Amino acid sequence: YNHALFSSIIDIAYALNNVVIKTTPGLAQAVAAGIDSLNDSDVLGCVAGDDAIILVSKSEEASARITEKIRKIAEN
Repeated sequence: YNHALFSSIIDIAYALNNVVIKTTPGLAQAVAAGIDSLNDSDVLGCVAGDDAIILVSKSEEASARITEKIRKIAEN
């Protein structure tokens, strides 16, 4: 994955088994592809629009782990 790409994330939050990721306009699909490349077994799938991604995970606990993992990548 590309750290520069993940730096385009503006906000990330989760509720239950869904994670919503806001990106700069035009980069959501690229960030979703980056998330897919992490091969995280807790991620069931991502749907990306222009500036937002909905990620479905296996559980609320998985959503919390994924959110923290993506935050750490985006901060570096």
